[in-house]
Order: sequence, then structure tokens, then C-alpha cells
Amino acid sequence: MLMQTIKSRLCSDFVVEIDESEGQSAAITSFSYPDGDSVTLYFQDVDGMIAVSDEGATVSFLKNQQVELTPERREQIKVMCLQHGVSFQESRLVKQFPPEDAGSACLSFCEAVTRVSSIHYHSSSQFRSPLPIAVSKLLHVKVEPVREVTRKWTDPQFDRKGSFPVDFHVNGIGEPRNIFYVTSAGKGLMVSAVVHFLRSHLIDVPTMTIVESDIPLGNRAIDRLQLASTEIRFGLEKHEDDVVKFALGK
Repeated sequence: MLMQTIKSRLCSDFVVEIDESEGQSAAITSFSYPDGDSVTLYFQDVDGMIAVSDEGATVSFLKNQQVELTPERREQIKVMCLQHGVSFQESRLVKQFPPEDAGSACLSFCEAVTRVSSIHYHSSSQFRSPLPIAVSKLLHVKVEPVREVTRKWTDPQFDRKGSFPVDFHVNGIGEPRNIFYVTSAGKGLMVSAVVHFLRSHLIDVPTMTIVESDIPLGNRAIDRLQLASTEIRFGLEKHEDDVVKFALGK
């Protein structure tokens, strides 16, 4: 009964498989950890509310990647989780919500898992990609004189907490368009989460994703981005005209 209630409120692209064996209610999702393992959500009925947990899988992933969970890093994880209404309890990520909020709550939970697991990519390097700034400058010069470009746009009706931001939302003359950049595997998962969230609320606009050309994305990650995107480009160099034409709706 619990999983029927939850599944009825989740996007069909979000759930790969439902498992109710051994007295446990779980959903295997289309999201993955950076190593390719699926993100699995575990559910419990708590006094009329639903509690979802990762049962320690995210912390286990970090430990397997030799990420040391220092007190400072644990505090960092708590702050990241709180931004999505998720609590970090010992080794588990947990979120409680009413049944009618299952769709947005589970997507938000997966976004928290994505952000926390992406610590793995930043634990040994301070590299910052120039791609976001380059895309922003291109849109400022070539697109904003014609169309409005909102950075980190969120839907004011369905995403009041700002959990699912679009990197660049183009509006004004013509139909709206969304543009994302991907500079890490973790960001790729976030793009998929945002697009799935918007589609779950019947917001499905042309979407372009620009992927940093030299990041190691596997086939599954690329497949997810292709499903989330109308168009995808690898690197900005030589694709500036494509980005501008897409933003202008040409």
C-alpha cells in the first residue's frame, strides 16, 4: 500500500524498479552514484508521514572512494542536506514528507544524494572549470540584447525552496528555453534531476546541455543527459553559434 501511494506520485522515468521483499519498501531510481550504482530509496510510514532514506549508501560510497569524513566535512554534508530538507543522521540521509509531496520530495532527496556524493570529485582538487563563465558571457553578449536570460532560475510556483535551479532560463520573445552546463558527473545528475522535476509538473521546454569536453562521463551518464536534453554539445569551442541560435530560437 505504501509503495502504491508513492509510485502513483512519481514520474515513470524516475522509478526503475520497486522492491517490497523482506518487509522493506524500496525504489530503485534512474539516478546513479558516480561509480554507476543506482540510487535506491528506502521508505517507511511514520505516523502518517513518509520517511525516505538511503540507508547509509551515500556515506558508504564516499568511504569506498577514500574520502575522509572529518568533523568539518560532516558539518559540510549537514549543510548541503538541509538545503533540500534532508537530515544527516549518523551515516544516513533521511527526509520526511506528507504522501502528497512524494514526487518533489523524492527528487529533492536524490538531488541531496547527488550533491553529497559529488564531494568525491572535489576532495583532492581545487580545479574550477571556466565553462560556466564562458557560457554566461556568450549569452550576455549575443542573446541578452534580444531575449531575457535569468541565471539560476527556479519555478516560483512548484519550486518555492529553489531546490531545482536552471543554469540559464531564456524567455521573452518566443518560447522559453533552458540551458545547462555540466562540469562534473555530479552536475550531470543534477541536470537530470532538474529536468525530471520540471517535467513532472508538465514544464517541458527545449533544453540544451553543454558538457565540459574533457570530463570522464560514462555511457550511462551521457544517456541520461541525452534523455534530459533536446540538444547536447561537448565543449563550447566551435559550438558558440549553436548555443546562440538555440537560445534565440532559430
